[in-house]
Amino acid sequence: MQIIDAFWEKRNLGVETKEIVLSNSDSLSDIENGINSLSSEKRYTVVKVPNGRTDFVKLLTNKGFCFVESLFEVSLRIADFQLPESLKRFDSLLSYRQLVTGEAFERLEKEIKKGIFTTDRVALDFGIDMAAVRYINWIKDEQQAGSEIFEILYEEEPIGFFTLKNLSNGRYDNFLAGMYHSESNQGLGFSILSKPIIELSRRKAKFYVTHISSNNLAVMRLYFSFGFTPANIVYVMTKLG
Repeated sequence: MQIIDAFWEKRNLGVETKEIVLSNSDSLSDIENGINSLSSEKRYTVVKVPNGRTDFVKLLTNKGFCFVESLFEVSLRIADFQLPESLKRFDSLLSYRQLVTGEAFERLEKEIKKGIFTTDRVALDFGIDMAAVRYINWIKDEQQAGSEIFEILYEEEPIGFFTLKNLSNGRYDNFLAGMYHSESNQGLGFSILSKPIIELSRRKAKFYVTHISSNNLAVMRLYFSFGFTPANIVYVMTKLG
């Protein structure tokens, strides 16, 4: 069992946050003692539970935790990818460019604040507005650490974005992506995958790795239709207070 002081969430959520990562080698008494060891002050606690450990889930439920999502780790071997024929014509109408600072980045912030992320645990536990602030801060932090942000364009009109984080050894994570609130992006949601794959292919990357929430069924379907396969699943449970 690993207890992480997620101090950066104090800025995002306004409350102390602890993240607990459980493993199959943990015992129920280990988990209970770990939770009991936390101070009594108000906090947001996030626990990640190994797949299939319903005994852990039952214990956490009795401790006041609520199940919020299953988190799928998925991956794609870049060399194996072929864009479906039905999408090639639409994909050819799209382009992308890297965002650094300035007006384009401000537009990205405004779009996120419109509420394009509604299904993740933070949106469910704290509301869409606070989730938006958290995502904006996350993107800025990742960019300062070397990650890259890209905007997707349809006939020069921005319609969405994706991110790339170098995980080393030819592996990249598109840790956050989404479509803007625009009439022009209808039916073009596939671009949050196709364009990163094109960029990774250009870089001769080996694997595209990321995480998706079971709460976002449409995105799960999109990833699996593109040939992504699940590598791991964890249950996520939370408690506020």
